[in-house]
Amino acid sequence: GHATTVCPTCASTSFVGRALKDERENPNMGGAILLGLGAAIISSILWYTIVVLTNYQLGIVAIAVGWLVAQAVMWGAGGKRGPRLQVLSVVITALAMVMSEYLIVHHFTAQALAQQGYTDIPLLLPVTAMFTLVVEGVKADPATLLFWGIALFEGYTLPKVH
Repeated sequence: GHATTVCPTCASTSFVGRALKDERENPNMGGAILLGLGAAIISSILWYTIVVLTNYQLGIVAIAVGWLVAQAVMWGAGGKRGPRLQVLSVVITALAMVMSEYLIVHHFTAQALAQQGYTDIPLLLPVTAMFTLVVEGVKADPATLLFWGIALFEGYTLPKVH
């Protein structure tokens, strides 16, 4: 979307002003949360699947995750925008980044352990172990943070009132 500048008089009285006000009033927060989380889960699983199939982590996929979550949040909110939806979109995008990183690092760790004869590594590990895997994954590839930053920027700017 492009930023539009409208004079204060036009904004308060015109169709444009009403449309901008409608765009941010009474967002359906429940719908925004549900669709945002749904997009986060689906996009994280897709990202994980790409990694499993290619055996390579493409950080650029993070940007798509941020975009998808933001779109889902706005759609779920009834096509609304605004600060509350921006915060929600960023929080859900961050959750998606951490969840994806965990799944990806877990995949590679389980692969390495399987080569050493360790099998049956559970998908869900204790929270401290999950956190450690995410931190180690980011340490191993610091560029991940750049892609996360871009994804969070997408999540923040897309639902912004223009």
